[in-house]
Amino acid sequence: MTSQYVVEAAGIVLYRFKKGACLPKIAEFPAVDPIKLSENLPDDVELCIIHRPRYDDWSWPKGKLEANETHRHAAVREGCEETGVFPVLTVPLAEQSYEISSEGKKNQKNSPRGKRKHVMYWIARCLPEETADSPRFKAFGAVREPDKREIDEIQWLSPKKARKKLTRDDDKKLIDIFCAKVREGALFASTLLILRHGKAERRKSWDGKESDRPLTPKGAAAAYAQTRETACFAPDRLFTSPWRRCADTLSFYANPTGMPLKNCEALTEDEFALDESKAEEFFRSEVLRLAQNPGSVSCVCMHRPVLGGILPDLAKMCVNKTVRAKLPAANPWLPTAHAVAVSVIIASDGPKIIDVQKVNPIVY
Repeated sequence: MTSQYVVEAAGIVLYRFKKGACLPKIAEFPAVDPIKLSENLPDDVELCIIHRPRYDDWSWPKGKLEANETHRHAAVREGCEETGVFPVLTVPLAEQSYEISSEGKKNQKNSPRGKRKHVMYWIARCLPEETADSPRFKAFGAVREPDKREIDEIQWLSPKKARKKLTRDDDKKLIDIFCAKVREGALFASTLLILRHGKAERRKSWDGKESDRPLTPKGAAAAYAQTRETACFAPDRLFTSPWRRCADTLSFYANPTGMPLKNCEALTEDEFALDESKAEEFFRSEVLRLAQNPGSVSCVCMHRPVLGGILPDLAKMCVNKTVRAKLPAANPWLPTAHAVAVSVIIASDGPKIIDVQKVNPIVY
């Protein structure tokens, strides 16, 4: 019988644009095709690689998950602790699995026996320097200072130079996957986080107004846990149904960061029942705004019926069947306090969704 012991880990391929790179201004993006623009883009970016003195190797920022931590949160935390830069996640990149005994070696083995490490990677971008200490990261949680005993040097290199510098063959392969994502427009993508409110008190047991029905203690715990996941994307605009259970869910992110919650009446259950088109128009407008402003991130909290109404519109924007299949396809669409992150770019015929990922909290 085959035995396995797996250590879960997460990491990032962190990029920034080179100084002097010829990139269009945001105002030009409605007339810019990100796919064509991305054909030669890898020459205009730099990737962050780290040196680990323990192994004397060059690799990507990564590390093991802490107790009750998601891969997503670990990717950002480890990236920040090892580089000193607060990374913002964009699209998932790849997964790796190898024997722990081959850690740091050029060729890592992947055997079904013994201890293995499983690593999930995301593409991550750097925030502009002036926002690196933004209060919105107070919602993320504690991050330790970089430890020189673990990481004693970082370098920003072109993909070509990074490939030569990296120690392991598997890490070099991630550059090919990164460049493929670049050609899909990933570096010009914006993110829309679609969040369902936390579990609320039962309708039958609530005597007050429907709009005032509050979260249960378990629902509040899940909403708080989701805040750590939301912070991995660093949203800069927050929208919510004004009903209490939605506003309270998103307030766990808004309050520590000092960001305002923007009420949208069209997202309430009553307004949606009267006129679905208002909610649909809000989403089409926000997706278009995001697509035309690369790197921007919005989070919208809403009710289950509204989710069912807007998902068909989003499905039409997906670039292919594979991406479309990642969208929730059946009622109740999302569990309470869960979200999906939708990556959008602008195209000649409107916004296009190039990736969809589930964003689930851990509640314990």
